[in-house]
Amino acid sequence: MLLKSKSTRKQKRWKGLCVFLAYCTLVLANTAIADEDTQQSQWSDSFCGDSGNVTHKELVFNHIKSVEDLNKEVATASAQGQSVMLYFYADWCVSCKEMEKKTFSDPRIIKVLYNTRLLLADITANDHIDQTLIQGHFGLPGPPVIIFYNINGQEEKTYRVIGFVPADKFIDRIRQAIPSLRGRANNYLN
Repeated sequence: MLLKSKSTRKQKRWKGLCVFLAYCTLVLANTAIADEDTQQSQWSDSFCGDSGNVTHKELVFNHIKSVEDLNKEVATASAQGQSVMLYFYADWCVSCKEMEKKTFSDPRIIKVLYNTRLLLADITANDHIDQTLIQGHFGLPGPPVIIFYNINGQEEKTYRVIGFVPADKFIDRIRQAIPSLRGRANNYLN
């Protein structure tokens, strides 16, 4: 035990201060890592290859804020015969940073999802609109959460992803959730 009953008052204060400083150091280190990950964020760049085909080096998300935005995007995707992947994200979410760095940056994931409408609900502000979307509409506590919709605009509730999932498992989940992507996902499992 850190603070024995026979410790002097001065020793107890010193030990308490040391514990507090160690905690502050950990918080600052975690914040620095999160800031570095944010600066290296990979959300929107794409480029054209020599053949003229568009090749994505990262996932490109359309940002939504409300239930109305979501419904509009899902309806548009359905009309175009596209499946949808909705990703709930927040700057303060450590597991979101892990998803971005270890899963969404995987070239196999990028290839499998290239023709899927990707939606990003950034709930960093955690305001009333954010709460209405994630908790009111979906009944979920917080990010990271990934929700899939089929080409008919219906949510595939069985295949929700909550928390961090590594790339290999995420490809399996995509294959299960979006039947139109099964063949493409199978090509990238090896």
